[in-house]
Amino acid sequence: MSTFVSIVRWLHNLNVSGVTVVTNVPTETGASGKVGELIGPVTTTLYGKVSDVVAVENPINVAYSSISLDVHQDLMYYESPPGLQLLHCLRFCPQVTGGESLFIDAFYAAENFRQEHPHHFQTLLKVPATFKKIHFDRYNPAAYLYQRPHITVNSHQKITNVIWSPPFEGPLQVSEELVEPYFEAYQAFAETIHKAPVVTHRMVPGDCLVFNNRRMLHGRNSYELNGGARHFQVCYVNTDDFIQRVQVEHIRRKTGQFAKRVGNQCNF
Repeated sequence: MSTFVSIVRWLHNLNVSGVTVVTNVPTETGASGKVGELIGPVTTTLYGKVSDVVAVENPINVAYSSISLDVHQDLMYYESPPGLQLLHCLRFCPQVTGGESLFIDAFYAAENFRQEHPHHFQTLLKVPATFKKIHFDRYNPAAYLYQRPHITVNSHQKITNVIWSPPFEGPLQVSEELVEPYFEAYQAFAETIHKAPVVTHRMVPGDCLVFNNRRMLHGRNSYELNGGARHFQVCYVNTDDFIQRVQVEHIRRKTGQFAKRVGNQCNF
């Protein structure tokens, strides 16, 4: 990853596939941020720039436990959610059972949903869901609220954005006549997502998963430590910083193409 050509190839693969694994990253605190800075500035969120993902007592986030995590996207209660997420494995002892990372392509699932349930698809285009993070029992109290539809299309009816984050959804705030259609569509989309192909990866120390948080749903199997340890760190990079790096290479190579499927609601 030390050469310019290697970085360009990596970013191209990330744009095409939605998820990549960088190997042999030093297992030291903050190393994920250094990987992120190969793309652009690391984004500061309510969790800071680089945060730990490790099981603790009385967790303030379900990620800080050992239970399973259903697939979702992070920070969808932000007006501009982070584009790339970097998940770096510092420790993952062999005796730890479970804890594999899971990925589903939200755009693939949404396209299948459109084909199987066109009426429900239209509902999720129109009805805004509520995404929230309300938590005052923390060093930096949080009160984030944002409404947006689960799916967005452009003028050509191409899907440009998919939002799926059940752990951080708030009460629906719409007209009464939209409530039942929304939840019927929501349940149908949830079933479509859970039927979609899943990529499963058990990380080893030094792995850094880099994925498009606007496109790829991510989750985790539950795990048992069995006397071992599982310690990850996470950081984020803005979509604009990622996509402009990819687009620069398209322009230099005169491909006549645009970087696609980034989930930023761009009309391309």
